[in-house]
Amino acid sequence: IVCPTFSDQPVNAAKLVKLKVALSIARPTTSGPLAVEAYRAEVAKSVSSIIDQQEEFAAAALELKREIARGGGEEAAEEIILQAIKDGV
Repeated sequence: IVCPTFSDQPVNAAKLVKLKVALSIARPTTSGPLAVEAYRAEVAKSVSSIIDQQEEFAAAALELKREIARGGGEEAAEEIILQAIKDGV
């Protein structure tokens, strides 16, 4: 469950939802006790959904893990970042 609030978080949350590894809960646009209660209810609903669909979420997460590994994983990402720094990108 992702609860994006600012910057690139909403975009990243949408990507995770599209990959079927997460549910996203929008930040409340109002404040006060009723907004807090509604937000908590939405979180609880999402937790229940994850529990009910845990096999599907687990399978999607495992596939994402495999896809990342096929791309070289952390080591490849580190090499790309270090090369970009050297190249001044």
